Formats: sequence, structure tokens, C-alpha cells
Amino acid sequence: MKYSPLVSHLLTYSDFHEEDSFNWPDYLGLGLGKEDIPELIQILDDEELYPPDEEVDEYWPAIHAWRALAQLEATEAIEPLLRVIARLDNPDEDYEEWIMDEMPMVFQQIGTESIPFLANYLRDGSHGQTSHITVVEVLQLFAEFYPETRDFCISLFTEQLSRFDANLKDVNGFIVVSLAELKALDTAATIEEAFEKGCVSERVGGNWEDIQVLMGLKPPKQDLSPIRPIFLRSPTSSFDEFGTRERQVQRQSKKKKQQQKESRRQNRGKKKK
Repeated sequence: MKYSPLVSHLLTYSDFHEEDSFNWPDYLGLGLGKEDIPELIQILDDEELYPPDEEVDEYWPAIHAWRALAQLEATEAIEPLLRVIARLDNPDEDYEEWIMDEMPMVFQQIGTESIPFLANYLRDGSHGQTSHITVVEVLQLFAEFYPETRDFCISLFTEQLSRFDANLKDVNGFIVVSLAELKALDTAATIEEAFEKGCVSERVGGNWEDIQVLMGLKPPKQDLSPIRPIFLRSPTSSFDEFGTRERQVQRQSKKKKQQQKESRRQNRGKKKK
């Protein structure tokens, strides 16, 4: 597939900071504009431009493309970007870490026009667990940073959780944590029922008692377990720039960039075995 000279520059563009996924180049400063959006979308769908692990350090065209689309606030790219998120349901996806880390920022920059598309994706049971979890995180960030979207996002999460027996337990777990962190107290009865039916993974945010503490319905325990649920943020953690949530224990501090890099490499190595 051929691209214009300007867009083709992204195929080998080297200004990339793997250690800091928040430090994006100024793609508009390179000369990219609205007229380049169709070709940038083509890059997202071009399988040849998703190099395998051993070549990832050489060039990153797909990542450059979705970052540029974000800076261009390209609403035309919402559905193609959801196809990128859907790649997470492939267990051999080499870009898993990057997609999970950067899609929240990408959709935040594109704007609230993304929300109906994200909602439809979440309602679609044909998608897999990892992509659904990522969409839950993106929607939670919208609810936190755009107060006018909070009620809709909470209503959507409640709607999904009410079908807890049809969802995977980890997906329910992330929805529960999002509702708890949003302090959606009116949803407590639905959350409790999902726990009672055994439909919520406790490894995500703990048990029902832990969630009540997170919601502010109960005081913190005095004898905290030394092992925290693996996906739940620590009380002192915060959202970076657009609020990408920490996803693994070894990456709980967003400032430990080198630790993040090593975690990615270890994760890729396991998938190759």
C-alpha cells in the first residue's frame, strides 16, 4: 500500500520514547493535517505495519499513526481505533502493552464523540475479555475528566453489570472497580448481588467488603492483607495526564519507566515460548 511522502515518513520515523508513553512527538509539527487522516487510518488497518517483537525497536508506524490521529482529534478514526483495541483479544498480540496504555489517551484527545461507539463496543458480547476491560477503563476516564459524561457512563456500567452472569468474571471485576472509584453508591445493591452469585473476580478489586471500603460505605480494615488484588490501584496512586490506570503490580508506579519497559519485554518473552 502506497502513502503520500509525508505519511510515509511515519513508517520509519525514529523519534520514539519507549520509556515514556506520555511523551509524544508533535505530529502536527511534522506537517500532518486533516487531509492525512484517511491514510493514517489505512496504517491502522495495514497488517504489514505491525512488525513482530524482534523488529519493534526499529520502527513503530501504527503507534505513530494512532498518536497523530489523536492529535488531529480525528473522529473519523473512532471505529478503526476500536479495531485496534479488538487486537487485544489475540493472545499473541505484540502491541498489547502499547494498546492498553495509549488507547485511553487517544480516545480522550479525540473527545466525547467517542463515547457512543465505546458504549456499543462494550455492549457487544462478541468481543473478548481484554478489549472489553480496556473499553471499561477508557469510559471510566471520560466519567472522571468530563463530569457531563459521568451519569451516562455509570448507567452503562450498571446496565452491563446487571447481566453479570453473561459476562466474564474479570470484566465484571473491572466494572465493579470503576463503579466503586466513581463512588456510584446507587449501584451497591447490583454489585452486592453480582458478588453473591459468584460472578465477580476477586483478584481484580477484592471481595465485596473491599469494594464497600473503596466506595466509602465502610471504614478501611485495620488488618490489611499483605497481598492486594492485582489490578486495584493503591489509595495513593493517581492518574497520569489522561489517567491511564496501573494494570499490574510491577507497574504500579507510573514514574518507574524503566520498570515498565522491562515488564513489557518479560511479557513478550513469555508469549514467544
